[in-house]
Amino acid sequence: MTKLNYTLAELEELLAQPDYRAYTRLNYSNVPEPLLDGVRKMDNVVSFGQGIIDLFDNMVDRLGRLPSQKEYIDEGLPISQEFWEENQHTHNKINGYPWTKGVKLGVMDRLARTYTSKLVELHLEIMLKDLGYKVRTHALLDSVMGVDIVVEDDLKRYYVHVTTSKHGIAGAERSVRKKESRGNFLVKGEYKDYWVKYGRDFKGDCVLCYESTTPLHNNSTKWINNNPVFNKEYIQEYFQLRKISNRGELLDSPECKLFDFKIWAKATLKTEINI
Repeated sequence: MTKLNYTLAELEELLAQPDYRAYTRLNYSNVPEPLLDGVRKMDNVVSFGQGIIDLFDNMVDRLGRLPSQKEYIDEGLPISQEFWEENQHTHNKINGYPWTKGVKLGVMDRLARTYTSKLVELHLEIMLKDLGYKVRTHALLDSVMGVDIVVEDDLKRYYVHVTTSKHGIAGAERSVRKKESRGNFLVKGEYKDYWVKYGRDFKGDCVLCYESTTPLHNNSTKWINNNPVFNKEYIQEYFQLRKISNRGELLDSPECKLFDFKIWAKATLKTEINI
C-alpha cells in the first residue's frame, strides 16, 4: 500500500498520540435539514477525482510518516472543493448544486471515512506479514479488480475486501457484491481518454468487516484513540477457518484470478503489475 515501515507496535503507539485521535463520525439524524440536503447531494458523487484517490499516498511520500486524520481532511477539503466547482455544471450527480456548508460537512465526513479505511488496511497489512502471510497490494487491484489485499498462506490465495457496515457482516458482504458490477477504468490515450471495462469476479472472495458506527459484537475490532483496527486474535482465527473452508484459491490451481488480472492489465492498460 505505502512505503511506511512501521512495526505493528510502532504504528499502534503512534495512533495513541493526541494528534492522531480520530473524529467522531457524522450522525445524519443530528444534522439540521438545510445542511443534510448538501450532505445527501455529496453522497451521490461516487468519486472526487484523482487528486483525492492519490492524496493519502502523496502525503505519506511527502511527510515520510503516517498523516493524521486532521491533516488528511485539511488537505483533502480544498481538492474536493476544486473538483466540485470545476464539475458543478457538467457532472450529472452535482447537476449545478453549489458548494455549500452541507456539502463541505459531508465531504469532511467522507474524508474521515476514507482515512480510516486506509489506516485499517495499513494496520492489517503489517499484522498479516507479522503472522507469516504473504501480502500483495497494488493500486490497480483496488481500483479495477476491486480487491483491497491479496493474502497467501502455504495452501491458498485469498482475495480480501476490507469494509465496514451499519448492517453487520451480512450487510458488508451485500455491499461488496454490489461493487462486482463496477470495474471501469479511464485510460489516458494519445489523442483522447477512453474507458475500459474489467469483468470483476468476487466468487470465493473474503470480506473482512470492522466496526465503525455500529457495534459488531464479534471481537473483530479494537479502538486506539477512536481509530478502529482489527484484533490480531480475530484475524488469526478468520484465516485459520478460511483455510479449511471453500473460500480462497488453491496455490496449485491452474486457475488464478491474480495471474489473469496481471495479463489483462498488461494487454489492456500496458501496465506490468510486479507483485
